[in-house]
Amino acid sequence: MWAGYSKAHRQPSLRERYTTLTPAKVWIPNPSLPGGGVWSNIKFEGVGFKYLSTNEKAIKDINFKIEGEKITALVGQSGAGKSTIINLIPRFYDPQKGIIKIDGQDIKKIKLRSLRNLSFGKKKRFYHDNVGYNFRLTNMQAAVGCSQIENIEKHISIKRKNTFLYNKILSKMNLPLRLPSEKNHVSSVFWMYGIVIERKILKAETLARELQSYGIETRPLFLGMHRQPVFKNHVFYKKGNFPVTDELSDYGLYLPSGLKLKKEDILYVCKILKKIFDEKNKE
Repeated sequence: MWAGYSKAHRQPSLRERYTTLTPAKVWIPNPSLPGGGVWSNIKFEGVGFKYLSTNEKAIKDINFKIEGEKITALVGQSGAGKSTIINLIPRFYDPQKGIIKIDGQDIKKIKLRSLRNLSFGKKKRFYHDNVGYNFRLTNMQAAVGCSQIENIEKHISIKRKNTFLYNKILSKMNLPLRLPSEKNHVSSVFWMYGIVIERKILKAETLARELQSYGIETRPLFLGMHRQPVFKNHVFYKKGNFPVTDELSDYGLYLPSGLKLKKEDILYVCKILKKIFDEKNKE
């Protein structure tokens, strides 16, 4: 009787759950392998668990180790605890006794909320210490989101309208900014309005602080993978120079572009941008 495997690509329904729970060292990408990677070790140390609906323990003092790169079968009669063991790994339940480790790390110490929300680092946004997933929607929110698909054309129209208004105003101000554009053969949804500061006049994080002081919230562009701490200890990590990525990370910024943004809001953001750069030129 087969209850589960240690290799995620053998049991696709568990793969995503393992990925959301484990630290970076566990998942090593390799496109040549089924499932795209390799999984490391899972260890149960004196694990015991009892469901609330019964006084009987489902499992008691379980000790074993599942080696990465090996197929492991949990074999036993019905009620022996096979499914319970599988359900404890993605933390559908937490054991009342013992420790479950993945690559030596107690899975109870890994914050599920962080892992479900991209594992944003504490230092700054898009700075990742662990591998995480974008699991932020509840079932109710997902249902509402599905209904919003009916309005997608309307939303895209608003996004494009906001972008063209931003571009029209900022292009006349002659600021050292690279603005969003689209080719003749491509139509962009402009879901975010991203700018890049040219001539390295000031960094994006500095501009973000300045805008924040005027009540304008922004977001940085994504940090390059070669600068993410989550990848640096991996065997596949390679040092190198990536000037385009670094420029976007250091000098790129997303301006407000929400669906409820009004013309006067965009005018205000552009006005403050001009004020900041004018003051910078006087220094």
